[in-house]
Parts: sequence; C-alpha cells; structure tokens
Amino acid sequence: MDRKPTTPRFARALREVGGELVDLLLPRTCAGCGVETVSLCGPCLTHLQPQPRTVAPRYGLLPVSGAGEYSDTLRSVIVAMKARKRTDVLPVVAILLAAAIAHALEESGYTGGDVTAVPVPTSAAAMRERGRDLVAELSAHACGLLAADGLTIRSTPLLTAVRHRDQVGSGARDRRRNVTGTHAPRRRAQWEPVRGSSRIVLVDDVLTTGATLAEAARALREAGVEPDGCAALAVTEDGRRGRAEDAPDSVHDV
Repeated sequence: MDRKPTTPRFARALREVGGELVDLLLPRTCAGCGVETVSLCGPCLTHLQPQPRTVAPRYGLLPVSGAGEYSDTLRSVIVAMKARKRTDVLPVVAILLAAAIAHALEESGYTGGDVTAVPVPTSAAAMRERGRDLVAELSAHACGLLAADGLTIRSTPLLTAVRHRDQVGSGARDRRRNVTGTHAPRRRAQWEPVRGSSRIVLVDDVLTTGATLAEAARALREAGVEPDGCAALAVTEDGRRGRAEDAPDSVHDV
C-alpha cells in the first residue's frame, strides 16, 4: 500500500461529507439520534469516527475487522439505512467501511499489490424489500474511496445467494445451520484476475456470529479462491473483547 489510509484521514472525510449532507439534504431528521436537523448532525458525526478493531468470530477461521461496535450511534445509523431505507447516509457509512477494509489489510500484513473486495451476496428477499444491494453498493463506494487514496483495489461481486432461510430469532447454532449452503460462486464472474490478487477481503455489514462470512469464504474456496480476511461496518457486543486468545468463547457476526 503506497499510502496507508489512516483513521484521521477517515475522520476528516466524515466531516467533509457531513458538510455536504448539511448543504444538500435540509431539512431531515438525523439518522443517528432522530433530531429534526440534517441527515447526520454534528455530534453524531463525531460519534461515528471509526475505531477499527479486529475480532475472531465464533464461526469461520478468518479474522474480521470492524469500524466500530454495533451500538449507540453506529447501530442507529445502520438500522436507519437498512430498515428505514435512509440511503442518504450511504456516503458516510461507506467511509466507515473503507476504514474497516484498510484495517483488515493492515492486519493481514499487506504491503502492496492488487486487492479484491468481495461483498457478501444479498438474498432475493432482501433485494425485494430494499430495492437495492446495500452491501455491494457500500463495498463499491468504499473501494472507490480507497482507490482515490492510492490503493489498487476493486469491489467484485463474485458470489450469489442460491437460497434464503429466515434468520430472525435464530440462535448462533441455528444461524450456522441456516446459512450453510446458501452461497455459490457466480458462473460468469471473471475469476482469473481475482486469483492474481495480493489480498482478497470479504465484506459485510454487521458481524454477529460469523456464520454468513464463513459461508461466503466456503463458496470462494469452492471456486479456488482463498480469502485473506473480512471487513464489516460493525461488530456486535460479543466481539468487543478482541481476538480469540483474549476471548475464546466470544460470539460474533454476520
């Protein structure tokens, strides 16, 4: 990486994009706190400054880097984006994801070369509900930010969801069983450039148990591609304690 993206840089980007939202999107309610003001108020933008950490999920062998904990302002913004279709916050959320991807690369020992980010596939049901593939959009936007900062990276949707099972109310073991076999390699994807990448990073939104990312990694390996790490916008409370050696019984992910 010729110019390593740093947390202060992402913090500055948040402030700059926040200023643009103030100019373009008055009047609105803040997606973080709900106050009648703009898309994201000044205090919430401050609370959203990335605090990357890497955790070891319950399921899967790959470490997962998140931009912050799935709580408080970050949780409110993600819920607003996904459940209330607050796509006006996408530029800010993409900055957070870019910080998580940069951290995942740093943790993997990346020193240069092409990077491929692979978004976890969205189910047909989620596409119908939201009208868009949020993870793929965020991954593409985040990679664009990192590319503008000097990193050779691209977001490539290499996987597809071949079936969907409802995860609502499921425990960790049920989530693992439910997600197994739900992802597959895209038949028409351009695989050769990906196999030549220096690093391959899986991307999702929220880490809880790691089941979805583990399934995505399995599908990539089915196509002969070995992922090097994972990035997510946020990690749940169970992931806050850090790496596996610090918290062997922790429960994370997607």
